[in-house]
Amino acid sequence: MTSPDSLKMLDLLQAWLPDFLIQRLSRDTGFVQCDGAKIDPTFMVWTLILGWTASATRTLIGLHRAYQRHLGCDCDSSTFYKRLNPALRKLLDAL
Repeated sequence: MTSPDSLKMLDLLQAWLPDFLIQRLSRDTGFVQCDGAKIDPTFMVWTLILGWTASATRTLIGLHRAYQRHLGCDCDSSTFYKRLNPALRKLLDAL
Protein backbone atom coordinates (compact mmCIF):
# COMPACT_ATOMS: atom_id res chain seq x y z
CA MET A 1 0.00 0.00 0.00
CA THR A 2 1.26 3.47 -0.83
CA SER A 3 1.51 5.91 2.05
CA PRO A 4 -0.10 9.37 1.87
CA ASP A 5 3.36 10.96 2.20
CA SER A 6 4.72 9.08 -0.81
CA LEU A 7 1.66 10.10 -2.83
CA LYS A 8 2.30 13.74 -1.92
CA MET A 9 5.93 13.38 -3.00
CA LEU A 10 4.86 11.80 -6.30
CA ASP A 11 2.41 14.66 -6.89
CA LEU A 12 5.15 17.21 -6.20
CA LEU A 13 7.59 15.48 -8.54
CA GLN A 14 5.01 15.24 -11.31
CA ALA A 15 4.10 18.91 -10.87
CA TRP A 16 7.80 19.83 -11.06
CA LEU A 17 8.47 17.66 -14.11
CA PRO A 18 5.19 16.66 -15.78
CA ASP A 19 4.98 13.69 -18.14
CA PHE A 20 3.77 15.83 -21.05
CA LEU A 21 6.89 18.01 -20.80
CA ILE A 22 9.20 15.00 -20.85
CA GLN A 23 7.31 13.54 -23.82
CA ARG A 24 7.40 16.81 -25.79
CA LEU A 25 11.07 17.49 -25.11
CA SER A 26 12.00 13.90 -25.93
CA ARG A 27 10.56 14.40 -29.42
CA ASP A 28 12.05 17.90 -29.79
CA THR A 29 15.56 16.72 -28.85
CA GLY A 30 15.42 13.58 -30.99
CA PHE A 31 15.49 11.15 -28.08
CA VAL A 32 12.23 9.63 -29.37
CA GLN A 33 11.99 9.50 -33.11
CA CYS A 34 8.65 7.67 -33.40
CA ASP A 35 5.63 7.05 -31.17
CA GLY A 36 6.24 3.28 -31.12
CA ALA A 37 9.53 3.62 -29.25
CA LYS A 38 10.58 0.64 -27.14
CA ILE A 39 11.97 2.88 -24.42
CA ASP A 40 9.53 5.13 -22.58
CA PRO A 41 11.20 8.53 -22.21
CA THR A 42 9.30 9.41 -19.04
CA PHE A 43 10.42 6.25 -17.25
CA MET A 44 13.94 6.65 -18.61
CA VAL A 45 14.17 10.18 -17.18
CA TRP A 46 12.76 9.15 -13.81
CA THR A 47 15.07 6.14 -13.68
CA LEU A 48 18.09 8.35 -14.31
CA ILE A 49 17.00 11.13 -11.95
CA LEU A 50 15.83 9.00 -9.04
CA GLY A 51 17.75 5.83 -9.71
CA TRP A 52 14.91 3.88 -8.07
CA THR A 53 17.46 1.78 -6.25
CA ALA A 54 18.68 1.69 -2.70
CA SER A 55 22.19 0.88 -3.81
CA ALA A 56 24.95 3.29 -2.83
CA THR A 57 26.64 2.77 -6.19
CA ARG A 58 24.91 3.10 -9.52
CA THR A 59 25.72 0.90 -12.48
CA LEU A 60 24.28 0.74 -15.97
CA ILE A 61 23.05 -2.77 -15.24
CA GLY A 62 21.36 -1.51 -12.07
CA LEU A 63 19.67 1.32 -13.96
CA HIS A 64 18.47 -1.11 -16.62
CA ARG A 65 17.06 -3.44 -13.96
CA ALA A 66 15.36 -0.53 -12.18
CA TYR A 67 13.82 0.59 -15.47
CA GLN A 68 12.53 -2.91 -16.15
CA ARG A 69 11.22 -3.38 -12.62
CA HIS A 70 9.29 -0.12 -12.44
CA LEU A 71 7.95 -0.18 -15.97
CA GLY A 72 7.12 -3.86 -15.78
CA CYS A 73 8.73 -4.60 -19.13
CA ASP A 74 11.37 -6.97 -20.34
CA CYS A 75 13.19 -4.64 -22.72
CA ASP A 76 16.43 -5.88 -24.17
CA SER A 77 19.56 -4.53 -22.52
CA SER A 78 21.03 -3.49 -25.88
CA THR A 79 17.90 -1.43 -26.60
CA PHE A 80 18.28 0.30 -23.23
CA TYR A 81 22.02 0.95 -23.68
CA LYS A 82 21.56 2.33 -27.20
CA ARG A 83 19.31 5.04 -25.73
CA LEU A 84 22.19 6.28 -23.55
CA ASN A 85 23.31 8.62 -26.32
CA PRO A 86 23.77 12.32 -27.13
CA ALA A 87 20.02 12.74 -27.71
CA LEU A 88 19.39 11.65 -24.10
CA ARG A 89 21.93 14.21 -22.93
CA LYS A 90 20.12 16.90 -24.93
CA LEU A 91 16.84 15.84 -23.33
CA LEU A 92 18.28 15.98 -19.82
CA ASP A 93 19.90 19.35 -20.55
CA ALA A 94 16.54 20.67 -21.79
CA LEU A 95 14.78 19.51 -18.65
